[in-house]
Formats: sequence, C-alpha cells, structure tokens
Amino acid sequence: MDQQNTSIRNAEIFQVLQSFRKAEVFCDIKLETDDGGSIFGHKVVLASASPYFHGVFTNFKENNQDIVVIKNLDSTALQLLVEFIYSG
Repeated sequence: MDQQNTSIRNAEIFQVLQSFRKAEVFCDIKLETDDGGSIFGHKVVLASASPYFHGVFTNFKENNQDIVVIKNLDSTALQLLVEFIYSG
C-alpha cells in the first residue's frame, strides 16, 4: 500500500472512530469538566494521542474509572482537544 492510500485509510479509520465517539458506541470513558460539560471517548484513542491521557489512564487512580473529571479546563477547550485527537 502506497503512502497516499495509507493516508486515506487512516483518515477513514479516524472518521469511523469519531462517529463511534459521537454515537457513544464502544466508549469506555466519560470526561467531565468543572463547568459541567462532558464528552465520551475511547481510552485507547485518547491515550495513544496524548501523553497526558496516557498518564491519567495508566498511572493514576482514574485508570480503572469510567468517569474522569478534568479540573481547570472548560468544556469548550476539552471538546476542541478531543475533536482534534479524533481528527487524526
């Protein structure tokens, strides 16, 4: 598979993951913010794209939780961050 086909396939995979996230399909984490916002996600996607999420899901008490509260971050910023991660 050449690089262009690989890039297209990767984009397709992220589109499917994004649609799963938006439909709350196979989601294993709910992220909540101090201002009451929340967003669902997949730990493996978030952890693979972010050292912060990797640490939260592996090294802290939240590693076995279904809900994680992200402090000092508003819901709009969290939404943008997660959308960016799922955009590939």
